[in-house]
Amino acid sequence: NSERFLTQCYLYSLRDLRNREGISANLRRIFRHGRGRDPAPSEIDAVVQEMASVQALTTIEMFADPSQWPTRLAAIELDFLPALQESLRRGRGVILATPHFGNHHLFPVTLVSLGFRFNAVYNFASRHRWLEKLYPDLRMLDVGYSAVDLLKALAGNEVVLLMDDVDYFPDGRTMDFFGA
Repeated sequence: NSERFLTQCYLYSLRDLRNREGISANLRRIFRHGRGRDPAPSEIDAVVQEMASVQALTTIEMFADPSQWPTRLAAIELDFLPALQESLRRGRGVILATPHFGNHHLFPVTLVSLGFRFNAVYNFASRHRWLEKLYPDLRMLDVGYSAVDLLKALAGNEVVLLMDDVDYFPDGRTMDFFGA
């Protein structure tokens, strides 16, 4: 089935040497911080397997029948929406910092559909630029190369999304978020 096929494709990508080293370094750092130890190889493999599976389901959902999107968007609960609107009324833009979750592509699409100008910072943003064609108020920006665009977005009172678990540059260097 398509889910199994896509999971295998994503596993191949995640296990590629360029990605594997960054993922392993991040998981070691997370385990040391949260559990006081390095992860076992089987734990790293389990996380990578889950990442691939979630990404496969996300991809299938993103390319599902577009007529279903209004139903999906209506079912999303946005408890933070009043706080976001209030913050934007102050006129300085808003930074949303969150780790990846479920369908991380649906989040910006949802906010753009609600009328927000949205800027999402992704590692390898070029892979996600097809969303910009569908949603003109959405910009996909690359980690490590987006500071000027982010400052402009905030000055223009727009929403900026930082995936704070994507804490490595495409060349494998890591960065700290909020000192951690």
